[in-house]
Amino acid sequence: MKHLILVLCSLFAFSLSTQAQADPVSWEITKNKIKSGEYELIFEATIEPHWAIYSQFLESEDGPIATSFTFENIENAKLENKVEEMGQRLDVYDQLFEMNISKYKKTVKFVQRVKIEGKSKISGYLTFMCCNDESCLPPKDVPFEFSLK
Repeated sequence: MKHLILVLCSLFAFSLSTQAQADPVSWEITKNKIKSGEYELIFEATIEPHWAIYSQFLESEDGPIATSFTFENIENAKLENKVEEMGQRLDVYDQLFEMNISKYKKTVKFVQRVKIEGKSKISGYLTFMCCNDESCLPPKDVPFEFSLK
């Protein structure tokens, strides 16, 4: 019986470590009302040690997948400018991709300003890819939806 419990605990611990490895980036998606009719849509990534995600602005599509934002449904709102990146950006030559890249470690915040008229709904998804020094995980989509008034 003790052996069975030990095996089950080991499998559970392995499952947790594999799951943590499979999701080294977590997202917090919020909104901030600036003033009447104007908001910031905030997408903040927390990145586990040794991992990174990529800027929206890469020199080529031949390397990693750039972080991107797709706004599918925009009701009674207008997106202002482009999504801004805020964080400690690293501009480096990447051995894995053999090119110059811009990436973020630890945390990064992406902010989209919007102006609304009355009640507004905005939905879509963000796409990102994360890598460490040895490997990359497949790109992942994260859906979002905002109700603004």
